[in-house]
Amino acid sequence: MPGLPRRNFIIFSGLLIVILALTLGVYLVRQQIVQPASTEPREGFESALSKSPGLVEARGELVSGFPEFPVYPEVKLTYSSRYDLEEETVYRASWISDDSLSQIAEYYGSALRKAGWTVTETKEPTQGDSLIEATKNNQTATLYIDQEGRGGLEDQEAPTRILVVIYLQQ
Repeated sequence: MPGLPRRNFIIFSGLLIVILALTLGVYLVRQQIVQPASTEPREGFESALSKSPGLVEARGELVSGFPEFPVYPEVKLTYSSRYDLEEETVYRASWISDDSLSQIAEYYGSALRKAGWTVTETKEPTQGDSLIEATKNNQTATLYIDQEGRGGLEDQEAPTRILVVIYLQQ
């Protein structure tokens, strides 16, 4: 079989190239020319965002300049932020309440209209969460209401979280 020696030569050459590449790789790592991949977790989005120069954060109070927006009675403010971009400013605030998701969604359904907001989209409280979108002048707000640890159902023991994101056009 005249093709057999040539086939063996190709296989031997391929194996030799792989062995040389592995040897070179080990040598470079040992000489610290090439660093092995880090086993540390990569920096997450929240960490990277918190180092952004246009971000202002506050715990337990609203950041300065937060737009007028109806706040559900007897809630605890946990977090707020302002992120200044070129064409808009994004405000976020998060509250928790002991009241049910349906009570809070019902409140915002009417409170937003009374405050001059136009409700553009509503997702009724089902599966343990609700969403309301509204606009007013140069502002667009998205309101998320959900119950932490709800397991897909409204749980009277779990606190209800209210998250408001307001986009203010410059």
